[in-house]
Amino acid sequence: MYKTIAILLSLLLVFGMLSCNLDGSGIFLTISESTEIADSNLATEPVREILYKDTNTMYVLHGTSLKRADISVPDPIWNNVDFSKPISEAVFIPGSTNKLVFSSAHTADSFKSVYVGTIGTTITSTIVAGLGNVNVIDIIIDGTTVYAITYNTTTDIISISEINVGTSVSNTINTFSSAIAPTAVHFVSPGVSAADTEKHFIFIHYDDTQGYINSYLTLSDLSTATAFTEFLNSVFELSDDTTKNSQIIGAYADGTTIYLVTNEGILITSTDNLTSFIAVNNNDPSEFMSLVLTSAITSIPMTVVTIGTTELLLIGGLSGIYYYDIASPSSTDIPLEFTSDDAFYSSLSSTPIMDFYNVPGDFPLYTATSDKWIWQTTDEESVSTQLL
Repeated sequence: MYKTIAILLSLLLVFGMLSCNLDGSGIFLTISESTEIADSNLATEPVREILYKDTNTMYVLHGTSLKRADISVPDPIWNNVDFSKPISEAVFIPGSTNKLVFSSAHTADSFKSVYVGTIGTTITSTIVAGLGNVNVIDIIIDGTTVYAITYNTTTDIISISEINVGTSVSNTINTFSSAIAPTAVHFVSPGVSAADTEKHFIFIHYDDTQGYINSYLTLSDLSTATAFTEFLNSVFELSDDTTKNSQIIGAYADGTTIYLVTNEGILITSTDNLTSFIAVNNNDPSEFMSLVLTSAITSIPMTVVTIGTTELLLIGGLSGIYYYDIASPSSTDIPLEFTSDDAFYSSLSSTPIMDFYNVPGDFPLYTATSDKWIWQTTDEESVSTQLL
C-alpha cells in the first residue's frame, strides 16, 4: 500500500506543514512549478504560524509581527497589522471584528504581558487584567474560549486562566504546584464540538533524574483536578536509557484516536483518552522518525489529509516530512519519509516545516516553511502555488 501511496505522492505534490489546521497544522500534494517570489516584503524572517484564513484573507504570525494578505490575487501583498509591540504567543479569534489574543515580551525584564488586540478600522490592544508581568508558557484556544497558562517562579505555581475576550479580563480557573516550570504545553482535541472529556492539555517538564515528564489534564477536570496525570507507559522511555523519558513534541486527535510524537521520533497512538498506548515504530531505532535535531524543539506540526479514500497523518520537522496511513493501518505499518525522489521534496529538503493550516482532513492545504514561503495546495491533483 505504501508503495502505491509513494508513487502517487511523487507524481503529485504532497506538501504541507505545527501546531495549523483550523486548530493548527497541514502538508502537501502536487508538483510545484512555483519559484521564490523576489523582493517579498516578508523576506527577512520565517512565518512562525498560519493563524487564520477567511474567504480570501490570510493572517500569519511572521517573526514578532502579525501580517495579512488577500491571497486570491497573484503575488499577494503582505501588510503589517501594527499593534506597536512584539508578539510572542498568539491565537486568532474570528468574528464581526477579528481579535488576536497575544503575549508580548518586556524589554526591561523577563516577563510578558497578555493583550487582546482588535483588528478593525483601527488597530488597538488592551492589556488583560490579571495577566500583566507574568511568565507565559502558552496561550491556547478551544473554539472561542481562550486559556493562558502561566508559571510563577517565586511560588512555583502553574496557573490556568480563561480570558474574556470581550472585557479583557482573566479568571484563574485552577492552579497547580510544580517545582519545575513546563517547557511546553500541547492542547489536543478532536474538534470544537467534542466533549470536554476528549480534550486534553499535555504538559512537558524536564527533570534531571527522570528526563522529561509528560503529563496531562483533561479539560472536563480543569476546575477540580489537584494534579496532572503522568504518562507512565514504557513507550515513552528513551531507547538508550529506560530510566528516562523522551518528551512529547507533537499531539493530534483524529476522531477517537490521539497521535503523539516523541522527540526521539516515535509515533504513539491512544484510542481510550490517554489511558493506554501503542508505539507504532519502536521495534528498532532505524524505524524512528528524524524530526528534530535537539531537545530545544518542543513542538512540531501535524495534520490529516485525505487522498481518495486514503487518510494520511502528516508530520513535519526540521529534517524531514513523514506520512502515516491512518485509514487502514496494519500492525507492520510505520511512518514513511518523503525523499528527494518525490518531486515536491527537492525544494524542501533543507527547509524546516514551520506550520500546516487546513480544515482537518480536507483541502486546500497551506504550508509555511523557514524559507519565508507559504504554499497553497487546492486539491490532490493541482499544482502548489506559492503565496509568499
